[in-house]
Amino acid sequence: MRLITWIKFLPALVCCGVSAAELKDRGEYQAALRALADQLPQVAALKFERLLQDSSLSHSEVVRVAERLTDALVRAKQPEKVLVALTFFDVPDAAFWKAQALVLQGKFREAETELRAYLNLKSGRYRDLAGLMLGQVLIGQGRENTGRKQLKLLSESQDVEVASLSRLWANESESLSGRSAATLRRLAGSDLDGRAMEFVKGAALVEAGEGREADRILRKLVKESEGNPVRLQHAIVVRLAEAWELQGRQRSAEKLLQRFINESEDSPFFDRAFAILDRVKSTEETDTLEWYGKWAAQPGATEKKYHAMYYQARNLAEAGKVEDALRGLEAFHEGGMSHPRSSEAMRLLMALHGSQHNDDRVLELAREWRSWNGTGGEDTVDFLTGMIRFSRREFSDAVALFQHSAELASDLVQKQRAIYNMGVAALLGGLPQPYSRAVVLLTENKEADSSAGNLELERALHLALLRDGAAEEALREFLKSYPDDPRWVEAQIALAEYCLLDIPPSRRDEVRMKIAQAYFRLEDYPRSRGQFEQVAEDNPDSSYAEVAQFFAARAAMFTLNAKDLDKALDHFSDVAQQGGPLAAESRRQMAMIKRMQGKESDALAVIENVLTSKPAPTGDELLSLQVEKGELLALMSKQDSKNLTDAIAVFRGVVQLPGAARYWRARAGVLLAQSLQRTDRSNEALEACTDVVDITREAAEPFTTRELAWFYRAGFLAVEILESQKKWDAAAKMADRLAQSNGVRAVEARERANRIRLEHFIWDK
Repeated sequence: MRLITWIKFLPALVCCGVSAAELKDRGEYQAALRALADQLPQVAALKFERLLQDSSLSHSEVVRVAERLTDALVRAKQPEKVLVALTFFDVPDAAFWKAQALVLQGKFREAETELRAYLNLKSGRYRDLAGLMLGQVLIGQGRENTGRKQLKLLSESQDVEVASLSRLWANESESLSGRSAATLRRLAGSDLDGRAMEFVKGAALVEAGEGREADRILRKLVKESEGNPVRLQHAIVVRLAEAWELQGRQRSAEKLLQRFINESEDSPFFDRAFAILDRVKSTEETDTLEWYGKWAAQPGATEKKYHAMYYQARNLAEAGKVEDALRGLEAFHEGGMSHPRSSEAMRLLMALHGSQHNDDRVLELAREWRSWNGTGGEDTVDFLTGMIRFSRREFSDAVALFQHSAELASDLVQKQRAIYNMGVAALLGGLPQPYSRAVVLLTENKEADSSAGNLELERALHLALLRDGAAEEALREFLKSYPDDPRWVEAQIALAEYCLLDIPPSRRDEVRMKIAQAYFRLEDYPRSRGQFEQVAEDNPDSSYAEVAQFFAARAAMFTLNAKDLDKALDHFSDVAQQGGPLAAESRRQMAMIKRMQGKESDALAVIENVLTSKPAPTGDELLSLQVEKGELLALMSKQDSKNLTDAIAVFRGVVQLPGAARYWRARAGVLLAQSLQRTDRSNEALEACTDVVDITREAAEPFTTRELAWFYRAGFLAVEILESQKKWDAAAKMADRLAQSNGVRAVEARERANRIRLEHFIWDK
């Protein structure tokens, strides 16, 4: 029985009063009201409760906040706390609120007593609502006739919402009691030909991208499927899944297709169904991969089985599980060569064997391909075979294979790759004629990317590697001919390195610094580190020495190698001991390395040292150190739970610090929420998340990319908490707020909101 359905309507009816003028400028009060509006009553209750601890509130303000607190606790379905609040504070209409708490506890008889007493007062602000609730309470006790009479008394209420609800619930009660009129039966209406024509119309709408209208037609056909041929029924289901995909309802489409494939032994639409299923499967919450495994393990040699084997292998390959993918594809190759996906499966099999350097197996498969398929798909086979010949330094054979692959390729991208590889093979094989041919072909194609420039640069770099005198001219020619090429900077670096020996000694440190910086920007950290270290070692008195040693350490850090991390520590330690401008930052980097090495206590000691250094850090530097300290304490809580309490205090301090930049408030807020979650304080964690999301309301400037990252982390964590509390409507609304951001995860948020509403039958009014 939907006994307390009325609660969902209560907020719009009981929260219409104007807040006291003395409270309107208090940030905590306004934040609590926003939480109520966003259907986050548990968050609002925390804020109202915290506000009541402020001794500066007047008596009237305490009364106002206490009533708001009681309202929030009722909405949060925390009846015990409602009763405590009514005991401690002077709350207007206390009997009305107490009755709500008793209903939440299932104490209908006691609630009836409170409601009748409240209605006898003749002065309560919520008389109609109390009468509405009394009718529901009576019905809840099994006294349907009496309850319906009470509800009908309110059917002419001046409050339109109350009048509507009273009639609705009275009718529901009659329906449940068997008093409703007989339900009219729906007739099929149209004949088979008519249904077929409707299907054609629905399919055309899908093709036109009109998902909503196609959904309406196809869903109607699904409901009227009795008597339809099996083929038509299958076609309708698959097209309906496509219509849902167009509307962004991927999870619903996924579930529909899983059921269709699982319940059908065979279907001419399996090929299309599997393709759509693999496209709409969720990247996070999905069981499609498990279904692939179940279907692939079925006995026999069915089309369904081999479809599942193919897609299972493809997903395993994408996940980096190459060996598992190879086993599945080899099994497919053994028994499924007449399958519609056999060509794709064989090409993938060859590509994966090629990635594992199983060259002999690739060549064997290539021979099989030619014997079975003739020239069909031979461009891919020649390309893979050419790669093997290239790896064996059989450059002449590789050139021929890549050239043949390019001639047969129907895809422009594949053609470009083949021509480019032909040029590289010709370059390394000392074959000038095919090399020139490749450059010409790449240059002639106006739709091509920078492949021609890349090939010319590879030639110049090859000459530089050989210390060929023509290298400088080749590099300068590339720089002149391809000024907009993405690798232009790389060519500049190569030219600088090649010419470095001709530069006067007094300028070499400056040139090396520029080269090192360029490598660093290109994320070529080993070369960058070598150049920086050489500047520091060769010119210890240079003005570049400190910066060079600092960035040599940074470059060593980014390699994530244990030995390189130790070397980075040595460099940072040297810079810190010099006491120069980079000393403090070097100590902070030392702490980061200690953390990467799992030495959290050592890292914390370094951070504490920096925080207490003279002059003391300020601004972003201080906030960064505080956040780092909190993160270290949270990590160390595995050894001592007190550290988590200290971490919470640190994060809360950053969040509440006046004037703190919103990036640090957002980051600390998320870390605070995560720490609170670990102590089973989910409502406080939710409050911390919503405070981060609320930063967007006060933001005068758009969020930066790194601020958005923490905004999304806070929002999605809030959604997870609300879902764990089964607050589906609030979770969907929080996802809606994230979707309105127009950031990188806005689409994901929109899909999450749709999924929540679909799975929990939440429909907008």
